[in-house]
Amino acid sequence: MMKKNIVAMGLAATLLVGSASLVLAQTPTPSPTATVTPSPSPIVVRDLAPKVKMVLEVTPNGKVLMRGTIESVTSNEIKVKSWGGTWTVKVTSATKLMPTTDISHMKAGDFVGVQGSVDQTATLTINADLVRDWSIREVIKEARKEVKEIMKNLQPRNFQGTLSNLSSASFTLTIDGVVHTVTLTTDAKIFNAKYLAIASSDMKNGDTIRVYGILSGTTISASVVRDISINQ
Repeated sequence: MMKKNIVAMGLAATLLVGSASLVLAQTPTPSPTATVTPSPSPIVVRDLAPKVKMVLEVTPNGKVLMRGTIESVTSNEIKVKSWGGTWTVKVTSATKLMPTTDISHMKAGDFVGVQGSVDQTATLTINADLVRDWSIREVIKEARKEVKEIMKNLQPRNFQGTLSNLSSASFTLTIDGVVHTVTLTTDAKIFNAKYLAIASSDMKNGDTIRVYGILSGTTISASVVRDISINQ
């Protein structure tokens, strides 16, 4: 009887050891973590602000691309706030300035881009090859648009509307709900619908009028007036 108990105990122990071995066998072994050593590359720092983006790029040979905001300007250097602090940008006669060649046009608060090389004799200093003032560029762009709009308005063109407040040398013309003052040039020509010459007194308030002239604000300087309501 004792022999049977010993055999049963031995069998139970064998099963327990086998079960433990099975559990250990099913436990996954963690994979080793790979270590990647990056290769040398230029230092690149970028600001992801939606409107004005600061940029600082320094290549291994010391070439620099930087964008930032001007803090102050003198005749030969510009202080620019960018990554790392305030940088001194040295400007010489060899430095290309854009879009203007006059450094005095650059002002504190302007956003600029700088290309050049790191000055190894001073901290946070760049010897500039190129300085581009993006703020001036935008000002010039807006000025050109404004001039084009002015020129467009000053070019003679046709207008049509309803006549009112008629006098010998002027009248008002309502065009798409907007009241314009029409003044006649000294040599203005006045016609009816069939291009027959008429006097200004022949026109009547309420007539449909076409004028050819230069618009400035809401005033039209007309060189040709045609009353298309007079069809005789």
